[in-house]
Amino acid sequence: MTQEQSKKLISLFYAHLLHVDEMCPDPEDKHSAMVNLCLSIFEELKSYSVQEIIDIIKEDFVEYPISSADITQFSDFDDAVYNAPYLTIASRESDIGFIQMGYMLLKSPKKDEAYIKYGENHAKTAAQIGLCYVQRGKINPSYLGVSFITLSKEEQKELMPKLLLYIPLIQNFYALNRDTERLQSYFSLLSESTQARRRSNVKTLINCVGKYIDYEL
Repeated sequence: MTQEQSKKLISLFYAHLLHVDEMCPDPEDKHSAMVNLCLSIFEELKSYSVQEIIDIIKEDFVEYPISSADITQFSDFDDAVYNAPYLTIASRESDIGFIQMGYMLLKSPKKDEAYIKYGENHAKTAAQIGLCYVQRGKINPSYLGVSFITLSKEEQKELMPKLLLYIPLIQNFYALNRDTERLQSYFSLLSESTQARRRSNVKTLINCVGKYIDYEL
């Protein structure tokens, strides 16, 4: 792959034009063409620094519209970005409900409401990264997630700060030169009681990317 082809692939990926975050109907049938595409994306991502990826995104960037649903919420970073995608596939089930995901993640006695909220928040965060697919309250594997869990833990951790830039709000922040006023305008979509919790989560994601470019929010 030439450098021009590589940059084009990266640009299309971050513009959400490759559809690698769509549902993979059967995790056993990996749809080899899509999985190979995802693995190619991962290989190309490895060859760029975080700053180089941000620069590629900026070249043809169009700001994503943000709604309250796009503002990330989670309790445990690892559960959201590693464990939820893994369990979606390892369970070998389709149309996983939020209550089931919450139970698989927490593995401790809780009320159903707690399982539902925990499962929903962490699955939806994983889906924002493209690592699973959530629709109408059901969780299914995505092509990107099926491919991601084949990587070693070291490779997953190496790629994660770059994959976080797939999240529209995080991508907007870095592509718009870390515009904190614009970021604050997103939070104004939420109730005051919700803003503090979501702000902390978004800050965590921003700083996970930022530490690779000497930036901290």
